Formats: sequence, C-alpha cells, structure tokens
Amino acid sequence: MMSGHSCLVYEIPESLIIEILLQVPAKDIVQNCVLVSRQLNDIIASPTLWKRKCKLEGKYIPRFVKPEDFKKMYFFNPYTRNLIKNPCAQEGLQHWQVMRNGGNNFKVETGHHGCQDVTQTDMVQEWPERNINKWATSYGHCEKMQRINLGEEGVVAEVLDTIKPTIYISEWFAARQDCACHYELEVRLLSGDEQELDRFTFEDNVPQWTSGEWTKMQHVFKDYKAGVRFIEFRHLGVDRQFWAGHYGPKFTLSSVKFMFD
Repeated sequence: MMSGHSCLVYEIPESLIIEILLQVPAKDIVQNCVLVSRQLNDIIASPTLWKRKCKLEGKYIPRFVKPEDFKKMYFFNPYTRNLIKNPCAQEGLQHWQVMRNGGNNFKVETGHHGCQDVTQTDMVQEWPERNINKWATSYGHCEKMQRINLGEEGVVAEVLDTIKPTIYISEWFAARQDCACHYELEVRLLSGDEQELDRFTFEDNVPQWTSGEWTKMQHVFKDYKAGVRFIEFRHLGVDRQFWAGHYGPKFTLSSVKFMFD
C-alpha cells in the first residue's frame, strides 16, 4: 500500500507538491508527511517550502538569513515576535523568576484599582484582545526577572555578532493615584558566559496624588558588542507609604524585540 502511494507522489511535479504542502499545518508536515516517501521528505527538507510558508504566514526572514535556516525561522520566528514569555500576566508569574516577593507579594490584577483604565490607552494597539492583566506590587520590594536565551529562541549567533540588529525593549507602568511608589526597570545584554556587555536602567519615584496614568518606558540597544547571547529583563516595584495590600506600582506588556531597517 505504501509503495503505491509513493508511486503516485513521484508522478506529481515538485512545484505542485509544494503548493499542496503550503495548505498543510506545519506540525503535520514534520510529523506525518515526512513518512510518506523519500521524495516528499526531500521536498520538506528543502529551503523552498519553508521560505514560502514564512512569506505566506507573514513571518519575517531578514535578507542575511541562510537558506538552511528558513525552517528554523518558520518555527521560531525570532526576529519579529516579542521574546518575553507571558508579557502581561495572562499566566500569572509563569516564565518569570521571582527575586523578591515582599509585603503582600505580587498580585495579578484585571481591573483599574486606582489607576487609568488600560482600554483608554495605546496599550490596546499592542494587545488587541484588550484583556490586559497587570502585576501589582506591595509595601515590600516585589522584583522578578526573565532571562532570554537567544540561541534557544532561534536567533543565529552570526546575526548578533555581525548584523547587530537593534534590540527594542519596552514596558508600561503606572502608580496608583493615592499612594507614592518606586518603580525600576533594568535590561542587560549578556555574553555566553553571562558577562555584562550593555545595560539600560530606569527608576522613577512617583509622588502621592498623581493622575494614575500609564507610562510606556522604551529603549533601544544599538551598536552593542559582539557576543550577546542572553537578554536579562528585570523589574521592581514597591509602595513608599508602607500600606498593607497592593498599593505599589503596576506593570505590564513587557517586551523585547528585534528591529530592522
């Protein structure tokens, strides 16, 4: 039976097989279609199919990517997506390493709770679903971080060392209207042995009785040293009036992305 199917595959032009595979989910291609015949397996292993699938599904392939990496670009899509996992608390604290969990600890909030309604901000352009959760902090330092292994995310080392695409980082934060607070954001570019190659730090002490509006903190890393293999994203919040509950700053939509001219 398998031999008969293989003969039929050989009678179909390669260009038509590729057109058919473009309509097949990638998971089925690599798990099932590769088992049909050696000819089909060779087509699936070719760069042509994966380049076409990337273009069809809007996954960016920088001009410097080698053909043998097209498949990796499809599955990892490292150069256009947000490399931060769980950027707006949809999964609680998952994917984040909690460094300090003081006071009444981190809390995931869905409502306004003393600050501006997120649906009235530009955040909805970044997260169209509008169900934007926030991490709220307390009267003890609440600090967490996420370390991105760029190699595991599909980023090619040669790209980081020779092309050095701009690395864009951002996060939204807000203070409650009724409580003074302190907010910190620190992002570090690290080498393979975790030596610091570049750093961005921002701190803000927000006084009591402010507007409670959300602020977007942004920064770009350019012309950084060769050898970047990790990006460490750390943020911290604490209320400065030592009130029980969650009166410290809130943050959400943490982001690390590559940008290309």
